[in-house]
Parts: sequence; C-alpha cells; structure tokens
Amino acid sequence: MPRTKRKQSEGDVYHVIIRGVGRQILFEDEWDRQHFLKYMQDSTDVYPVEIYAWCLMDNHVHLLVHATLPDLSIFMNRVESAYAIYFNKRHDRVGTLFQGRYSSVPINDDPQLMLAVRYIHHNPVKKGEPLENKWSSYTEYTTTAAICNTGFVESIFGGRKQFIAFHQKDGEPYSGIPRCRMSESQAEEIAHSVLDGINPYDVRGLPKERRDAILREMRMRGLSIRQIERITSVGRNIIAKVK
Repeated sequence: MPRTKRKQSEGDVYHVIIRGVGRQILFEDEWDRQHFLKYMQDSTDVYPVEIYAWCLMDNHVHLLVHATLPDLSIFMNRVESAYAIYFNKRHDRVGTLFQGRYSSVPINDDPQLMLAVRYIHHNPVKKGEPLENKWSSYTEYTTTAAICNTGFVESIFGGRKQFIAFHQKDGEPYSGIPRCRMSESQAEEIAHSVLDGINPYDVRGLPKERRDAILREMRMRGLSIRQIERITSVGRNIIAKVK
C-alpha cells in the first residue's frame, strides 16, 4: 500500500513526533538524551532546517521544525538513523527502534504555532516535571538558546515576557497532535512477541482471563483494534472492551 502523501505547511513549519516501536523506551538515561540532542544539533548544521521547539519524553520526541518537506525527510532520516545505531550498540539491542515514519502536522498560522510551542513545552509538565526542565527547549527561551531559533518564535509571541506569560496560563487547547500509525509488519512482529509461541488463531479459544491479558498487552504496545482483530480473529467488540 502506498504511503499517504504528507500535507504541506504554507510556511514550511511542522509539528513532528517520533515514537519508539511498540512503545519502546528511547532514552535510558541522560547520556542517551544528550546524544540525541547532539545528533539533532549536528544535523541542523548540515541541512537547511531550523528547530523552534523540542522535548524528549521517555518513548517519544516532539519537535517543531521549519523546513521544506524534502529537507525535513532527509534531516529526520539522518537523526533517527544515527541515534538508532548508537542506541542499539550501547544497549546491546537489535532491530527497529522507531515506530514507522515520523508523523508531521503542518502549522499554517501564528496562533497554531503558539499553541504548538506551548503544547510541546508542557508535555514534561504532564508527567510531573517543572516547566523549566533539562529536556525541553523552554529553558532556551528563558536563558540561552543552544539548538532553537528562539528569535523568530519570540517575535510571534511579541517578546520573551509574553512568551513566558503564555506558557504560565491555561488557554485554548492544541488539537494538532500528530499520530503515528504502526505498519502491518511491525504489528505482526510485536504481536508474535507478545504471543510467545501461541498460534494467533488460538487466542480466541483461551480462557477469558488469559485471552484478555494478551489482548491488553497488544493494545498497550501500540497495536490498533483493527490490527489485533486481523492477527487473532478475535472480534473487535471484545478487543475494545479490554482495559
């Protein structure tokens, strides 16, 4: 099946998300996070790409990027490839690290950009971290910029004080959260890992408690209801009820 064509931003600004395959942890410690940021910063020196905002979560990454679609694709491939090689080697791991291709949502106006920046910086806050933490670009705006082009974003907000004030208040929710679809081959690989030798078509005949535990694990690892139904032949209504 051909890939869906990416939607293009009028101003070449995109909210990008990359995720670990099957909710794989991407960063085991600070050393990993520092390496990812280094690969990202090095790549901005090579390609015509500007970073406006970023945050590193345990199993996914948010970026707000200014680039044409071709340059963004090359940039992301370079960062992901370099980091995956590093991560697999350091942690004695093999196989795909990232879940499919990165997701991107076009940012087409200033209000949407402002909401996207705040959304990205508030991701760690939802997990109990302070707004000023080491693993988001918020501190680049309150202290010294290292990776981001802070000048452009601050100009959209009307200055640093307005930028800070906007982050410290609740307001209109940001709805442009990109979603990353897992490929069918990745879904099958993860499903077989969960099944651990059980024939997929035998799942529907297992005792309810055992069956539901398998279905729950598949959902927790990122498979859609449709994918689980296709792999196991368990009805989608049954899968949907498993919490």
